[in-house]
Parts: sequence; structure tokens; C-alpha cells
Amino acid sequence: MGERGAKHVCSHCGAKFFTAEGLAAHFAILKQHYDHQSAPQRESESAAATTQPTHQQPDPPKTGARATTMLHLFKWTAVVAVLIATVVLVRVFPHQIAHQIAISVPTQPLQYTELYFPSPQMLPASLNLSRPNLFKFTIVNHEGHDTVYSYVVTMTSSHGAMTIERDHIDVIDGKKATMVVNVAPRRPATRYVVAVILQGRPETIHFTAVSQ
Repeated sequence: MGERGAKHVCSHCGAKFFTAEGLAAHFAILKQHYDHQSAPQRESESAAATTQPTHQQPDPPKTGARATTMLHLFKWTAVVAVLIATVVLVRVFPHQIAHQIAISVPTQPLQYTELYFPSPQMLPASLNLSRPNLFKFTIVNHEGHDTVYSYVVTMTSSHGAMTIERDHIDVIDGKKATMVVNVAPRRPATRYVVAVILQGRPETIHFTAVSQ
């Protein structure tokens, strides 16, 4: 009997069979063959899925964060301790600390002039119209060289201003000079502002007195 009499054909390979049992047996053989070939592939895929590394980041160790916190706490504690020690030293040894700072910090020589009343408690608060009213002022030269100071003494009231003395004096560097001036008011019961001015310089001083 040839293939022309076959009634059943395999859809996979085209084989022809005369009976349905023969075709079923052929399918069973093919199924076993395919199952045998696909089993290793499935096992490989399963093993790869099992061994594939995950991308989840591990939790950071808590010990590192605790160590960082302790380090910061230690630093702040050290700073506070240094500040407390400094305050205690300044209170216990104020003069020694001030001296140490003075010799540690470089200073530049200053050039300046002093102008002041040497006896402010002796300044006349009341001005007598018939007797002298004397006061003193002092100039100290710290300019680094001998200096000629021109000065003017004025009296100012509600009636105007007037000059009571104008002069100049040569003061040696590092030395001082004291001048005596007489204030002679012209009006009674008048409030005067007596000022000493170094001309061409910023130094000026004054006091207030009332004529009797």
C-alpha cells in the first residue's frame, strides 16, 4: 500500500499515516523529543534568574552614622572647653593676659597731639567782671617731630563770639606745653562757651561758665 492511500498527515513534518493511531504515536514521539530539548533551556533560564544579582542598595551601616555624630559632639565639646578656659584665664590673670596680647600683636607707632585741661576741676564756673578768671590748657606733642602749634581761644554767647587770645607755641616732640589764659567777660549774667582751638587741626576743647 503506497502513500496515496494515507489519510493522516503530520502538520509539523508532513509525514503521512494510514491510521489515526499511527499519527497519534508520531505526535507522542515528537512531544517527548521537544520536551527533552526544552528542559535544559528552562533549567538554564531558571538558574540565571536565581543567580541574577539584585540592584537594591544595602542599607548603610548604622555604626558609621553613630561615629560621625560622636565626632561632631566631641569637636563642639572641645570648643566649649577652650572658651571656658579662656574666660577663666582672663578673669584670674587679666594683667598677664593683656600683656601677652600686647607683646604678641604688632603695633605701629601713632602720630597724634593731645589737647586737654590739666585741672578740669579748677575751671571757672563763674566769671567775675572785675577780677581775672584764669584757666589752663595743655598741648602734648606725639607727632614724631617738633611742631609749631597755632591756637586761638574764643568766647561765645547769645550776643556773639569774640577772640580773647591768639598765639602759637613750638613744642618739642614728646614734650608738652601748658598755657594760662584769662577770661574777661563783657556782659553780666551771660552764659559763655570758652573754646580752645588748634588752628589747622581737629583738636578742640571747651567749657561753659556764667558771668556774675
